[in-house]
Amino acid sequence: MAYTDITALPPAPQRSDSPDDFVAKADAHVASLTTLVTEMNAGGGEINAIAASLSSSEANAVAAADAAIAAANYKGDYVGGTTYNVGESVTESNVVYHSKVSGNTGNLPSSSPTQWLKEPSTIANIVEDPTPRLGGELDSQSNKIINLGNATAATDAVNLAQAQATALSF
Repeated sequence: MAYTDITALPPAPQRSDSPDDFVAKADAHVASLTTLVTEMNAGGGEINAIAASLSSSEANAVAAADAAIAAANYKGDYVGGTTYNVGESVTESNVVYHSKVSGNTGNLPSSSPTQWLKEPSTIANIVEDPTPRLGGELDSQSNKIINLGNATAATDAVNLAQAQATALSF
């Protein structure tokens, strides 16, 4: 984004000007101040927009750098007795944690918030998650839901065998 140029001011009056030239230059100079203020305010808006864009770009760059560092420092599943340093990441029960301190030994991530920073929740592996919860609709994209148990509550899904048995009982 290019900054809009401010219109040059007319020549300012000089003491050495003739009285008629001095008055004409002074009038022109004063009249140009309204345009100058408008253009400077517009330029300030442009500067603010550039600053906001740079701030957003900086935040994105910092987030990307943090993610890259975390990926580079990922140590796998947490292992008790292993010493972890600042910025190293581990997984415990499918949750990612980042070490906040160096010399981090014997501190279970899930119970040591002073030593570990918990990554915001994500489903790392829905198969191994004992209590997955969905916040909206589930689109299986034409895939089947298999091994569905028998319904035990009115709001449970029903498998085909249970639906057929129920239909035949009527």
